[in-house]
Amino acid sequence: IKRHGFPLNVFQTKYTPRINKTKTMPSSYSHRWTLDIFVSYEDNDSKVNRFTSILFAKLKQARIGSRDSHERSNNLFKAIRQARFALVVFSANYADSSQCLDDP
Repeated sequence: IKRHGFPLNVFQTKYTPRINKTKTMPSSYSHRWTLDIFVSYEDNDSKVNRFTSILFAKLKQARIGSRDSHERSNNLFKAIRQARFALVVFSANYADSSQCLDDP
């Protein structure tokens, strides 16, 4: 079964990684993540927009803090450094975007 061109279970597989927010890092590790995942993508593609809208809805549902490269910010570099993970959604137009290519 598909919705918006994607299988309904695209985010619900037994291989989907889970982020354990209660797990603590060793005391010698001083970096504090303020964000779970930063997502970089080109938004001039309707398929990518559908995919990322589903992705962000599922991340929110799972209470995984996320941020994308299209949210207004004075300092994208800082936002990326504060994220525990970075996800790049490649598309045919990704390399044509100066904003995406400038994301560190």
